[in-house]
Amino acid sequence: MYRIMLVDDEPLILAGITSLINWEEHACTIIGKATNGQQALEQIIELQPDIIITDIKMPVMNGLELITKCKEENLDFSFVVLTNLEEFELAKKALTLGASEYLVKINLTEESLVNSLNKAKQHYDQITACNTNRMVNSYIEAGKEKITKTFFKKLLLSSEDYVTIDESVLPDKTEKLNSFTDNEKQIAECFVSPLLIMLSISYSNAEYIEEGKQDDIKKITAHASGIISEMLGRFFKNSSILEWGQWRFLLIVSTEGIDNIADVLKSFCNKVNTVLKTYFEITAAFGISEVAKDAYQLPELIDQTITAIDYYYYYPASPIIFYSEKCRKIGHNDNFDISFLKKELNIALQQNDSQKVSDIFNQLIDLFSTYTPRKRQAINACINLYSFFESYENGYMDTLPNTITVMEHLNQFSCLNDIIEYLKHFRTTICNIIDSRKNSKIDKIIELTKKYVNNHYTEKLTLSSVSEALNFSSGYLSSSFKKHTGSNFSDYISYVKIEKAKELINTHNYLMYEISDMLGFDNPYYFSKVFKKVTGMSPREYEISIINQK
Repeated sequence: MYRIMLVDDEPLILAGITSLINWEEHACTIIGKATNGQQALEQIIELQPDIIITDIKMPVMNGLELITKCKEENLDFSFVVLTNLEEFELAKKALTLGASEYLVKINLTEESLVNSLNKAKQHYDQITACNTNRMVNSYIEAGKEKITKTFFKKLLLSSEDYVTIDESVLPDKTEKLNSFTDNEKQIAECFVSPLLIMLSISYSNAEYIEEGKQDDIKKITAHASGIISEMLGRFFKNSSILEWGQWRFLLIVSTEGIDNIADVLKSFCNKVNTVLKTYFEITAAFGISEVAKDAYQLPELIDQTITAIDYYYYYPASPIIFYSEKCRKIGHNDNFDISFLKKELNIALQQNDSQKVSDIFNQLIDLFSTYTPRKRQAINACINLYSFFESYENGYMDTLPNTITVMEHLNQFSCLNDIIEYLKHFRTTICNIIDSRKNSKIDKIIELTKKYVNNHYTEKLTLSSVSEALNFSSGYLSSSFKKHTGSNFSDYISYVKIEKAKELINTHNYLMYEISDMLGFDNPYYFSKVFKKVTGMSPREYEISIINQK
């Protein structure tokens, strides 16, 4: 039975149409009546009729507006419009909006109503068939997509470690082929002349990402996956996309029917980057493999895409990298250690010297540029440095993210230049903190204390004597100095005296006991003991090392 709704602002017309024919004889039943378009719309949403017979001219919402509103709400029904002779132009407009037929009220008869009803039923059947086909096609496409993903997950994700493990432990190819279903094998046949694209997403921003925003970026990456999948469908006859770690996607495309593969791939990659930059403020690098003879050869090409992305890490001139042998000829240093800089950095921080800290950072940046460490080495070096500041007892990191957040941030970088930019930003941040502290009360106390020690290093200095000279309590000076420099006050005194001792030794004008007296030590033995504690060698060994250097 077809479900019918009648809409007219004249009750007599509604009654007349209702009684004009036996609706059940024509496989119809009237499920609702309304006197204006707005009332009808509310009933349509609730009752979901199949055919609507409606007047054109009505108060509140007319018939044309009702049809338009139903289209906007994706409500697919068959419409028959009722009109007067003088409303013929409106009736034509209704037909252009999708009405199946119109009836002139003054000429309305049982025959004309039945004829219009039959046309409306045919029109509704067509709508239903079309919707059914769309639904079936949608299910077919969804099913095909699911099978495609399952096939490539079995084929490629289990091969993720091909580049790092012995081939002897990999499954036999025949055994692997036998593991695929008939549907999956059909999918493999659809991917003619396939290749792989490793898409590596990068958030190239040296500034720290707020911890809450990290989750937003992960959501953005998920949304980006759907958009990339859509764009693949526009460029390639058959394609699929798999997640490959947190910031990467592996794209599988068939190049069947494409004459100039390189140009099409460049166009696709550039288009993806434009969309990612415009809508998400992220970019991507693309490592593109050679063309495989068939889908089953693709696991062998995963290494090519990773190698191409690694090449971009060192040479980021273009984000689109086609694999070639030059990608394997990358110079880098396997041994990359920055621990030797920590001692100088510790001294610079003790002295609250932002310029020295900046110079040490510049040394590190030069090392990155000269020795081009691998990405993992570079990130480890950055985290090592970050952890050094984090463990320093001076509150440098109070306003900065935790180490895990910084690690995630660094992993988002696709090239060495981005990591170097991060170091520059970190350098500026730390130096700004040091400079801002110079203006604080506690740092003024520390600076005053350091200045006193440097001006009185020839005297026998103790915590009590310095505290008394500066009019501070010993306990306050000791705890403040430790908290804001990371060193004990007595160690700082020793450091200053020994630095001066080294200067005197370098002149070769004094004997060791003379230097000991000049610097306020109780005796040469104690001087030698302190010297070795600070430098790792005795005064005499230090003098010999200086002579040998000359």
